[in-house]
Amino acid sequence: QTNLKQNAAALVAVIAAVGAAAASCVKDVMEYADSLQTLSEQTGVSVETLQAWDYASELIDTDFNTMTNAFKKLESSMASSPEVFKELGVEVTNSSGHMRDAEAVYMDTIDALGRIRNATEQDQMAMKIFGKSATELTGMINAGSQGLKAYGDEAKELGVILSANEVAAAAQASDAWVRLTNVLDAA
Repeated sequence: QTNLKQNAAALVAVIAAVGAAAASCVKDVMEYADSLQTLSEQTGVSVETLQAWDYASELIDTDFNTMTNAFKKLESSMASSPEVFKELGVEVTNSSGHMRDAEAVYMDTIDALGRIRNATEQDQMAMKIFGKSATELTGMINAGSQGLKAYGDEAKELGVILSANEVAAAAQASDAWVRLTNVLDAA
């Protein structure tokens, strides 16, 4: 009997621990999705692409936040320093004179920087576009747009990229969780 009670108590403890871990995992996914959706709205980059960059960041040793901040800086540089892009051979406007999609310009810029073999020149050009964080983008520049695409494809094959609908649903669940937590705290 005592042995049975001990085993039952141990099983209940294991189930509770697994339940707590699962709840924590679900909460982490909701928070991640919420932050992805916010970042997507701020940058105009799809949640799928952001997840691919996040996956790649671990493999190319370039911090995800550095990559996304560089993207934001590039958008600013497109308007303020188009001559730098021209020097790199990257078009920031299309044939009708409108700004090209910033994500396409980002990938073209990474490839153009990758073609510069002199590391000092590469850093100087990258700094003109990305600012001080340019030296932290070496892994991304070395990977190039094809490398980033390959990592994104790998992430999709592994099932680690959530669809836009899944991200939106998880972000809504995160918001609901925040509301519920606030109500419980108030009670």
